[in-house]
Amino acid sequence: MDLNPKFFKIIYEPDSDKVRIPKEFIRRNELVLGEMVFLKVPDGPSLKVEVFFSNGEHWFGKGWVDFKERYSISYMYFLLFVYEGEFVFRVHVCDPWMTEIDYQIDDSEGGSVKSEKHDDSVECLGDSLADRRRVDDGWVKPEKHDDPFECLGDNFLV
Repeated sequence: MDLNPKFFKIIYEPDSDKVRIPKEFIRRNELVLGEMVFLKVPDGPSLKVEVFFSNGEHWFGKGWVDFKERYSISYMYFLLFVYEGEFVFRVHVCDPWMTEIDYQIDDSEGGSVKSEKHDDSVECLGDSLADRRRVDDGWVKPEKHDDPFECLGDNFLV
């Protein structure tokens, strides 16, 4: 068995209450999974998730929705599952921009995860850093646009 075998999932069905564990991952690593495993994130708590077998496939079931909601996992999120042994999977969660999320927990709200809204605006930087003006306290920040193609003008063809 490979040291810390891994598999990844891209979430295409965010409303699903289960996630399939790749058959090849289990076969290649000769894993025997119990009825329950623990999913844990870096620097975070472990959550108990049911593993069930259906139609020749292993699935994360009951408990998956809690995990998904705790970390606001949604469409096009990228998840890396690393099997640490003893029925524990470490899970790295990346948003659709392939940036690992902040797993920090806010204890003041009963253990809910702090979530931040994504800023979908685009910064137009011009041709070079020379286009920015120097001010006493640092560089002037480029303006932000709500329309991601506004700064491209007529030079952009779709």
